[in-house]
Amino acid sequence: MKLIVISNPIAYKGEKQIVNQLFDEGLEIYHLRKEKVSRDDYSKYIEAINPKYHHKIALHQYHELAVNYGINRFHYPEYERTKQLFIKAENGIYSTSIHQLAKLKEVKAFSYTFFSPVFNSLSKTGYMGLVDEHFKLDKTNDDPVIVALGGISAQNIKQVADMGFDGAAVLGALWNDPSNALNTFKLLQKELETNEFQ
Repeated sequence: MKLIVISNPIAYKGEKQIVNQLFDEGLEIYHLRKEKVSRDDYSKYIEAINPKYHHKIALHQYHELAVNYGINRFHYPEYERTKQLFIKAENGIYSTSIHQLAKLKEVKAFSYTFFSPVFNSLSKTGYMGLVDEHFKLDKTNDDPVIVALGGISAQNIKQVADMGFDGAAVLGALWNDPSNALNTFKLLQKELETNEFQ
């Protein structure tokens, strides 16, 4: 099961160093999403990441910057998808987000989709989980890869796997305590590895 990290929407000191450390520890995919960020600052953020990891970054904004950094991962949030702002180019890896499983039929053109919030959000107060502890994902062969998002931590990531999700994305579990983000990531990895072969 894939483990994806989503950036803290608000920038803070030392963030890029932590992201490089996460990549050093085996992070496969990093979704870069920033609130009210300029194109120049977004570009500088990418440049602060070791170039050998640029291909592991998924851009949520300023997709045109991808060509400058060898990036081929693009995320389109639901509002861009529904407004038909989604443009698919050759050799790209595309992701989107849904909040209702009934909308899976709308996202078959994407490589994977986030489904959220699975559990009560750790980063958004009052953002309540959509599934209960007995939930099982009912997928078809036509569905894209479905990545669970929302309230995921080392304490419940095994449950995400048991529910049948293809991956898990974390945000609040890491960035609510940035000073401990690297240790939290290692713990999440350990939980996945422990349960992968049971």
